[in-house]
Amino acid sequence: MRGETSKGGEVMKALGYTLGDSTYHHETNLFTIDFPVGPLAIGDDLITTWETFKREEKHLHILSRTDVVRDRLIWYYNYTDIAALHAAVAVATSGQVNLLALRDWSIGQGEGDAYGAFLSRIP
Repeated sequence: MRGETSKGGEVMKALGYTLGDSTYHHETNLFTIDFPVGPLAIGDDLITTWETFKREEKHLHILSRTDVVRDRLIWYYNYTDIAALHAAVAVATSGQVNLLALRDWSIGQGEGDAYGAFLSRIP
């Protein structure tokens, strides 16, 4: 979706969202919404699976919780983005994630020590 003039942008605007950079914001919702241009990837890993929620004929495809954590961790790993680390922890502690897959992926990124910093914040 590109900008507020697209059909999707019109829907977001009707729901009270405004477009800032490439992310939609709402004054009463802490969560932002992003519609990335594909192909969707986390680092060099192309995303080929996702979770799908269905309501009647409507389908919503979203990243798995584990992939959301990977996305936030790559920002922490590459840019020492502490806010991204906090977001990764928040997502990981709000539901089930595959910590073994996250560990193996982090080691593959050369970030075993940084993964330890993430893991130490998980209760």
